Amino acid sequence: MLSIIVAFDEKLGIGKNGWMPWDLPEDLRLFKERTLNHPIIMGSTTFFGFPKPLKNRHTFVINKDALLQHPDVTYVKDLIEFCQKVKDEEVEYFVCGGASIYQQTLPYCQKMYISHVHGVFPADTYFPKFSLNDWEVISSVEYQDFTLKEYKRKEKRNMRVVDIIEKKKKGLALST
Repeated sequence: MLSIIVAFDEKLGIGKNGWMPWDLPEDLRLFKERTLNHPIIMGSTTFFGFPKPLKNRHTFVINKDALLQHPDVTYVKDLIEFCQKVKDEEVEYFVCGGASIYQQTLPYCQKMYISHVHGVFPADTYFPKFSLNDWEVISSVEYQDFTLKEYKRKEKRNMRVVDIIEKKKKGLALST
């Protein structure tokens, strides 16, 4: 299963000059707690924002070149192919950024863990726009500087073609 984990401000800002524009130790602690012993996925800019690979997590770095040889790092050339391969696994893979990686993986993710940071910060990188109508809040915990919400993708009601034809024959309005 693929899940997004991200912190963004009230304007969806996630980064400034390659790192988060705020200092929230509690959010970093929660990130560590949630992702520990799980595989994580990130782009090379996010990966090289850390001083070294994160302990007790296998990191999948999206980059066509293997830039650093490390036993806990695997380079992935084709992100979409990778998402299609792991999206139905029982193991929870955490997508950790950056913006382009979030944009590409969002359609494959079943959960999101979002730290809604209070306020607006100077940012040059933003989380992609998405519809909250596609997600339901599973949990919400208020902290001093942010609210952590867990979202689960809503099940889509797919009408069968036969159902649509029958409704049209009866002159009934279609609802989605």
